[in-house]
Amino acid sequence: MKLDQILPVLDPHDATSAHSLRIDRALRDAGFETELIVEQVHPSLAGCATLLKDWRPRPDSLRLYQMAIGSRIADRILGDVQPIIVDYHNVTPARFFEVWEPHLVSAVEWGRTQLLQIAPRAALGLADSEFNAAELTDAGCSHTTVAPILLDLDEIPDPDPSTVERIKTKHPGPCWLFVGRIAPNKAQHDLISALALYRRHINPDAHLTLIGNTSSPHYQTALQRLTHHLDCTDNVTFTGPVNDQELASHYAAADLFICLSDHEGFCVPLIEAMHHHTPIIAYDSTAIAETLGNAGLLLTDKRPLTVANTAHHLHTNPTLQRQLDHSARQQLTHHDLNTTRQQLLDALTPHLT
Repeated sequence: MKLDQILPVLDPHDATSAHSLRIDRALRDAGFETELIVEQVHPSLAGCATLLKDWRPRPDSLRLYQMAIGSRIADRILGDVQPIIVDYHNVTPARFFEVWEPHLVSAVEWGRTQLLQIAPRAALGLADSEFNAAELTDAGCSHTTVAPILLDLDEIPDPDPSTVERIKTKHPGPCWLFVGRIAPNKAQHDLISALALYRRHINPDAHLTLIGNTSSPHYQTALQRLTHHLDCTDNVTFTGPVNDQELASHYAAADLFICLSDHEGFCVPLIEAMHHHTPIIAYDSTAIAETLGNAGLLLTDKRPLTVANTAHHLHTNPTLQRQLDHSARQQLTHHDLNTTRQQLLDALTPHLT
């Protein structure tokens, strides 16, 4: 049986797109016939996918839908009778955008509505975390399995020594890092508040770097006003998106990776921080604890004083850093590409033969 893998957008800078391309490669290597179908494709990947308008589905094909947002392409496959497997990466709840970007609420709710339509029809629900699997089950999916997102850590470039040195020279105090979209559910405001308290009482030279695209311009404006109000304008940097080597360099230059997000379906940057030996502090929400394992310090309270004290404790404790890095090496074995590819093939093969 042929597998048609379907997703709204194929983009080289998107984690779901990278995951989809690795699924396609794994299935082809295993001898299966596959096709990627998308609504939009980045020019650099044009040869890897078929546009929806050009798709000629076969009646015997199995559909694997990559779900992270609402999309017209989901409505298309819901109108067909072919079996569906849904690979669910989570849809951010609309409540996070109600205040900041009310025009996005209907789009986010659209994705949640489509989940309730697709899940009961799915022959299999794939999830990259137990948290996502539970949401699939709650939405009506009768058969779910956890198969970690396919990451190729060997593809991550080495940091550029000159860039690392430049960052450290520019920010000689403790360097905090967070990687993720500027979005209300990522809670960058909590990071800024914690940094302000840390600077006031522990080290005024501490610096926070926030890397990622903006999905809420109003929220980013509020963050910038917050940095000004807390006298942190020179101590918080919004980089926007960066290339892979610059990202690696920021991880290498950081003293701590701190995630205070309120909603994550998996959180790939935690794995990236482990890979770069960057000590991690993370707030225990949604899928964070299962992705992190014992590779970092897990907080049940993210008040600024708690975060600041924990950051100081970890930053000044090399023994604890080494213990966490040892745990991170063990945690990363669960995300070895050969291991996760086999888990995926074990889940999909019974539906393709």
